[in-house]
Amino acid sequence: MSLQFIFGNSGSGKSHYLYQQIVEESIRHPEKNYLVLVPEQFTMQTQKDLCMAHPRGGIMNIDVLSFGRLAHRVFEETGKERQPILDDEGKNLVLRKIAGNYEDELTVLKGNLKKQGYISEVKSVISEFTQYGIDFEQLDSFMEGLNPESYLYYKLKDIRKVYEGFEDYLRDKYITKEELLDVLSQNVQEAKMLKDSVIAMDGFTGFTPVQIGVLGKLFRLCAKVYVTIIMDEREDPYKKAIPHQLFAMSRQLVQQLMKAADEAGCPVEPEIWVRRSGHGRFQPGSTMDQLEQRLFRYGKRGFSGNGIEKRPESGTEAKTGNPAAGYEAKQQGIYISVAPNPRAELEETVRLIRRMVREEGMRYQDFAVLTGDLSVYGTYAREIFEKCGVPYFVDEKHSVLMNPFVEFLRAAIEMVVQSFSYESVFRYLRCGLSSLDREETDAMENYVLALGIRGLKAYGETWTRGYRGIKPDEVPQRNLLREKFYAEVQPFAERMKKKDATVRERTEALYALAVQNQMQEKLEERRQQFEQQGQEAFAKEYSQIYGIVMELLDKIVEVLGEEKMTLAEYQEILEAGFAEASVGIIPPTADQVLIGDNERSRLKDIRVLFFVGVNDGLIPRHDAGGGILSEYDREELERADAKLSPTARETMYQQKFHLYRNLTKPSERLYLSFTKAGASGEAQNPSYLINEIRKLFPEIPV
Repeated sequence: MSLQFIFGNSGSGKSHYLYQQIVEESIRHPEKNYLVLVPEQFTMQTQKDLCMAHPRGGIMNIDVLSFGRLAHRVFEETGKERQPILDDEGKNLVLRKIAGNYEDELTVLKGNLKKQGYISEVKSVISEFTQYGIDFEQLDSFMEGLNPESYLYYKLKDIRKVYEGFEDYLRDKYITKEELLDVLSQNVQEAKMLKDSVIAMDGFTGFTPVQIGVLGKLFRLCAKVYVTIIMDEREDPYKKAIPHQLFAMSRQLVQQLMKAADEAGCPVEPEIWVRRSGHGRFQPGSTMDQLEQRLFRYGKRGFSGNGIEKRPESGTEAKTGNPAAGYEAKQQGIYISVAPNPRAELEETVRLIRRMVREEGMRYQDFAVLTGDLSVYGTYAREIFEKCGVPYFVDEKHSVLMNPFVEFLRAAIEMVVQSFSYESVFRYLRCGLSSLDREETDAMENYVLALGIRGLKAYGETWTRGYRGIKPDEVPQRNLLREKFYAEVQPFAERMKKKDATVRERTEALYALAVQNQMQEKLEERRQQFEQQGQEAFAKEYSQIYGIVMELLDKIVEVLGEEKMTLAEYQEILEAGFAEASVGIIPPTADQVLIGDNERSRLKDIRVLFFVGVNDGLIPRHDAGGGILSEYDREELERADAKLSPTARETMYQQKFHLYRNLTKPSERLYLSFTKAGASGEAQNPSYLINEIRKLFPEIPV
């Protein structure tokens, strides 16, 4: 057993080196197991890269896993009985259920638990405590050191109460996703697949305490563990991490792993440095190579393309190590532009992409567009890329709340809660999934508005009255529409109105309404329409949505089935579940432009990066803090050795590291753009990043 670090700059070829090493070893030792551990969103890409690296084009004794998948593989092999896993939607359901039981005993959270989104905040804090190993004992000991009259004391007391109720409810029934790794830790020794295996870890920038606990066990079992870490070749990776330094996250990671290895009695082998070479991302001496070497390296601006320090000559930047490169930054690959607003910015981006595809033979998959505000730029991108015929994929998880099927179910319950008011009835009919089509809905709406019809009873009686502007022979037609609507909703309304109905009975009524309206068939029709129109992302969403909703309804019955609830309480439970559910879509085709978020999206093998919206407040993002635990609360907890996720100050430093990683992703060109005004017309300033780049490359015009 041993641990070995593989260090190198961003783009130096660490992953390439590691995958080659693993492939070669796996060919020499077919009897051994090789596990490549990567973050969840990297698994498919890594499998593809390993297959491409293997001389036979396939991998037999190499597995690509995330921590979650590793847990499932170990449980499969060991046959350990375990409770079902409760995901985020399930947690929201349970918390919404138990919130009412404790409301009278709470001080700070009292009255807030029914507010929109508050349950999700409580869920986030509980998940964070579990992930970082904060148990009741630790909370109690920390609270003992606080003033019993302080706001933080009352806040933690409330959180502890709900946390305890949550744990009691789940005990012997479920485990949460965060507890999955704790269970893995207990069973890992019995897994034969891990004994004397080789583990390669790639793409991680840090680990939670629970993950470190798992790694500590793996160090005792495995023959060898490789870990790739981004580190400048001029830095000492074993120095103490100072938060504001660029590679502080990497140093913290090294210290975490060294400590875990030491406790496990696992020796650390001499590190491997992957120098910038032919397998690196950048052409030696190019502007992108210069950028990687000099970005955020304060006091070390004069470095040449080959990494040798040079003194600036007569007040100018040092010349590159490759004289042929000419050091004309504006010709070599970094461009800065300013636009009046986000729409104009994206129109220019699309124009440049189309020109490069047409004139330079590039493909759409060679481009990526990153932003700090995907909610604004994603909306414009869909419209502009669609209009210009450029294939694109917006890398975000869609909330299911905006899907017509989910809106149909929410509107159906709202209709019964509001006693068939005009607004609720036509919210339901306007979803486009009921038995009435759009023209029939319009005709019925005019009649209902003109005569002020309200209540289920009014829809059950024959309509005979006319009004000014309606022809006498049209009234019987409206009556036929009423009969059609009443036949559809009356059985559902009767079942939902039962006062002592259980969650199971209410959910069955909702399911029966969906089946009666042939929801699965209607969603499939829409999926096919989107496919024919070439809208692959919508087609993927519609292929998943029925399954996601049915799974949520099953979960509600499984977690709360025999509980008796009023309809209003049931509505709150369902809303809490839908609020957390989301649709994740894998890019439907390979040749398309990726549009993603600066912090979330992961880029691979791109030649040109467009970084749009490089404005103050977006890059880096100034988080308002928020949440139940404030910035001050987190700092207090950290002083008491209760380490949670990074504070706002730490996040600011980490954003610099993520910026460095993203700006060095393209191999050839980087386009930075900022706007003079935001989407709603407010004046905006460029981000400090623009000045940073211009200090490094004064020749770049804006």
